[in-house]
Amino acid sequence: MTYLPKHFEVADLAACQALAQAHPLATWVMPHDGELLVNHIPWLLDAERGEHGTLVGHVARANPVWQVVGEAIGVAVFQGAEAYISPNWYPSKQAHGKAVPTWNYEVVHAHGRAEVFDERERLLALVSALSDKHEQRREQHRGLAQRSDRRDWRACPRPQRDGPRAARRTAAQRAPAGLRPPRL
Repeated sequence: MTYLPKHFEVADLAACQALAQAHPLATWVMPHDGELLVNHIPWLLDAERGEHGTLVGHVARANPVWQVVGEAIGVAVFQGAEAYISPNWYPSKQAHGKAVPTWNYEVVHAHGRAEVFDERERLLALVSALSDKHEQRREQHRGLAQRSDRRDWRACPRPQRDGPRAARRTAAQRAPAGLRPPRL
Protein backbone atom coordinates (compact mmCIF):
# COMPACT_ATOMS: atom_id res chain seq x y z
CA MET A 1 0.00 0.00 0.00
CA THR A 2 1.16 3.52 -0.75
CA TYR A 3 0.22 6.69 1.10
CA LEU A 4 -1.39 8.93 -1.53
CA PRO A 5 -3.61 11.84 -0.52
CA LYS A 6 -6.68 12.11 -2.77
CA HIS A 7 -5.72 15.61 -3.96
CA PHE A 8 -2.51 14.20 -5.51
CA GLU A 9 -4.17 11.22 -7.21
CA VAL A 10 -4.22 11.10 -11.01
CA ALA A 11 -6.71 8.60 -12.43
CA ASP A 12 -5.83 9.22 -16.09
CA LEU A 13 -4.47 5.89 -17.38
CA ALA A 14 -2.89 7.56 -20.43
CA ALA A 15 -0.91 9.90 -18.13
CA CYS A 16 0.28 6.92 -16.06
CA GLN A 17 1.31 5.01 -19.17
CA ALA A 18 3.07 8.07 -20.61
CA LEU A 19 5.16 8.43 -17.45
CA ALA A 20 6.11 4.73 -17.51
CA GLN A 21 7.08 4.98 -21.18
CA ALA A 22 9.07 8.19 -20.71
CA HIS A 23 10.97 6.74 -17.70
CA PRO A 24 11.25 3.01 -18.48
CA LEU A 25 13.87 2.12 -15.85
CA ALA A 26 11.76 1.05 -12.88
CA THR A 27 12.61 -0.23 -9.43
CA TRP A 28 11.05 -3.69 -9.37
CA VAL A 29 10.32 -5.12 -5.92
CA MET A 30 9.35 -8.75 -5.34
CA PRO A 31 8.77 -10.38 -1.94
CA HIS A 32 10.52 -13.71 -1.38
CA ASP A 33 11.19 -15.73 1.80
CA GLY A 34 10.53 -12.79 4.10
CA GLU A 35 12.85 -10.48 2.15
CA LEU A 36 12.43 -8.05 -0.71
CA LEU A 37 14.25 -8.61 -3.98
CA VAL A 38 14.92 -5.18 -5.50
CA ASN A 39 16.03 -4.78 -9.10
CA HIS A 40 16.27 -1.90 -11.55
CA ILE A 41 14.77 -3.09 -14.83
CA PRO A 42 14.08 -1.26 -18.08
CA TRP A 43 10.55 -2.22 -19.09
CA LEU A 44 8.59 -1.95 -22.30
CA LEU A 45 4.94 -1.14 -21.87
CA ASP A 46 2.46 -2.75 -24.23
CA ALA A 47 -0.42 -0.33 -23.58
CA GLU A 48 -2.90 -2.40 -25.62
CA ARG A 49 -2.45 -5.68 -23.74
CA GLY A 50 -4.51 -6.13 -20.59
CA GLU A 51 -6.75 -3.73 -18.71
CA HIS A 52 -3.93 -1.30 -17.83
CA GLY A 53 -1.25 -2.56 -20.21
CA THR A 54 1.47 -5.16 -19.82
CA LEU A 55 5.12 -4.65 -18.91
CA VAL A 56 7.80 -6.76 -20.54
CA GLY A 57 11.44 -6.88 -19.44
CA HIS A 58 14.36 -9.21 -18.91
CA VAL A 59 17.01 -10.04 -16.34
CA ALA A 60 20.21 -12.08 -16.38
CA ARG A 61 19.56 -15.71 -15.58
CA ALA A 62 22.08 -15.34 -12.73
CA ASN A 63 19.60 -12.92 -11.08
CA PRO A 64 17.45 -14.99 -8.67
CA VAL A 65 14.35 -12.82 -9.18
CA TRP A 66 13.29 -14.69 -12.32
CA GLN A 67 12.87 -17.87 -10.29
CA VAL A 68 10.33 -16.33 -7.89
CA VAL A 69 8.17 -14.19 -10.18
CA GLY A 70 5.09 -16.42 -9.96
CA GLU A 71 5.11 -16.60 -6.14
CA ALA A 72 3.65 -13.18 -5.34
CA ILE A 73 2.51 -9.86 -6.71
CA GLY A 74 5.36 -7.43 -7.23
CA VAL A 75 5.54 -3.74 -7.94
CA ALA A 76 7.51 -1.78 -10.53
CA VAL A 77 8.02 1.86 -9.53
CA PHE A 78 8.53 4.35 -12.36
CA GLN A 79 9.78 7.75 -11.25
CA GLY A 80 9.53 10.94 -13.27
CA ALA A 81 10.31 14.52 -12.31
CA GLU A 82 11.00 15.38 -8.68
CA ALA A 83 12.04 18.47 -6.74
CA TYR A 84 12.42 19.91 -3.25
CA ILE A 85 9.88 22.63 -2.44
CA SER A 86 11.11 25.28 0.00
CA PRO A 87 8.61 26.79 2.45
CA ASN A 88 10.04 30.16 1.41
CA TRP A 89 8.23 29.77 -1.92
CA TYR A 90 4.76 29.69 -0.32
CA PRO A 91 2.86 32.98 -0.06
CA SER A 92 1.46 31.69 3.26
CA LYS A 93 4.98 31.77 4.75
CA GLN A 94 5.16 35.50 4.12
CA ALA A 95 1.65 36.03 5.50
CA HIS A 96 1.78 34.02 8.74
CA GLY A 97 5.05 32.09 8.78
CA LYS A 98 3.29 28.70 8.77
CA ALA A 99 4.78 26.58 6.03
CA VAL A 100 6.87 23.43 5.90
CA PRO A 101 9.16 22.03 3.21
CA THR A 102 7.99 19.21 0.98
CA TRP A 103 9.09 17.15 -1.99
CA ASN A 104 7.01 16.99 -5.15
CA TYR A 105 7.41 14.06 -7.49
CA GLU A 106 5.80 12.00 -10.25
CA VAL A 107 5.61 8.27 -9.71
CA VAL A 108 3.63 5.35 -11.09
CA HIS A 109 3.36 2.02 -9.28
CA ALA A 110 2.59 -0.96 -11.50
CA HIS A 111 1.40 -3.95 -9.48
CA GLY A 112 1.10 -7.42 -10.94
CA ARG A 113 2.10 -11.06 -10.94
CA ALA A 114 4.87 -11.66 -13.42
CA GLU A 115 5.41 -14.73 -15.55
CA VAL A 116 8.64 -16.01 -17.07
CA PHE A 117 9.26 -16.97 -20.66
CA ASP A 118 12.51 -18.17 -22.12
CA GLU A 119 11.80 -19.13 -25.70
CA ARG A 120 14.78 -17.96 -27.77
CA GLU A 121 12.68 -16.20 -30.43
CA ARG A 122 10.64 -14.25 -27.87
CA LEU A 123 13.78 -13.29 -25.94
CA LEU A 124 15.47 -12.05 -29.10
CA ALA A 125 12.35 -10.07 -30.04
CA LEU A 126 12.25 -8.50 -26.56
CA VAL A 127 15.94 -7.57 -26.48
CA SER A 128 15.63 -6.22 -30.03
CA ALA A 129 12.59 -4.10 -29.12
CA LEU A 130 14.31 -2.72 -26.00
CA SER A 131 17.54 -1.89 -27.79
CA ASP A 132 15.76 -0.46 -30.86
CA LYS A 133 13.74 1.87 -28.63
CA HIS A 134 16.73 3.11 -26.69
CA GLU A 135 19.17 3.26 -29.59
CA GLN A 136 16.77 5.76 -31.19
CA ARG A 137 17.03 7.95 -28.08
CA ARG A 138 20.79 7.68 -27.51
CA GLU A 139 21.69 10.71 -29.62
CA GLN A 140 19.49 12.88 -27.41
CA HIS A 141 21.29 11.74 -24.25
CA ARG A 142 24.81 11.26 -25.51
CA GLY A 143 26.25 14.75 -25.10
CA LEU A 144 29.54 13.44 -26.48
CA ALA A 145 31.72 14.73 -29.28
CA GLN A 146 31.00 13.57 -32.81
CA ARG A 147 31.94 9.95 -33.44
CA SER A 148 32.45 8.16 -36.69
CA ASP A 149 30.53 5.08 -35.48
CA ARG A 150 26.88 6.11 -35.78
CA ARG A 151 25.43 2.66 -36.35
CA ASP A 152 22.77 1.53 -33.92
CA TRP A 153 23.50 -1.54 -31.86
CA ARG A 154 21.44 -4.59 -32.79
CA ALA A 155 20.52 -7.55 -30.61
CA CYS A 156 22.27 -9.96 -32.97
CA PRO A 157 25.48 -8.18 -34.01
CA ARG A 158 27.54 -11.34 -33.65
CA PRO A 159 27.47 -14.49 -35.72
CA GLN A 160 24.35 -16.60 -35.34
CA ARG A 161 26.19 -19.15 -33.16
CA ASP A 162 26.22 -16.69 -30.22
CA GLY A 163 22.41 -16.36 -30.12
CA PRO A 164 21.67 -19.59 -28.22
CA ARG A 165 24.40 -18.88 -25.66
CA ALA A 166 23.04 -15.38 -24.99
CA ALA A 167 19.50 -16.77 -24.70
CA ARG A 168 20.68 -19.24 -22.04
CA ARG A 169 21.95 -16.27 -19.96
CA THR A 170 18.65 -14.34 -20.15
CA ALA A 171 15.21 -14.82 -18.62
CA ALA A 172 12.34 -12.54 -19.52
CA GLN A 173 9.25 -11.66 -17.60
CA ARG A 174 5.89 -10.24 -18.45
CA ALA A 175 3.52 -8.70 -15.94
CA PRO A 176 0.08 -7.12 -16.16
CA ALA A 177 0.84 -3.49 -15.43
CA GLY A 178 -1.88 -2.73 -12.88
CA LEU A 179 -0.77 0.89 -13.12
CA ARG A 180 -1.51 3.02 -10.11
CA PRO A 181 -1.86 6.79 -10.32
CA PRO A 182 1.19 9.04 -10.20
CA ARG A 183 1.58 11.88 -7.78
CA LEU A 184 1.81 15.04 -9.84
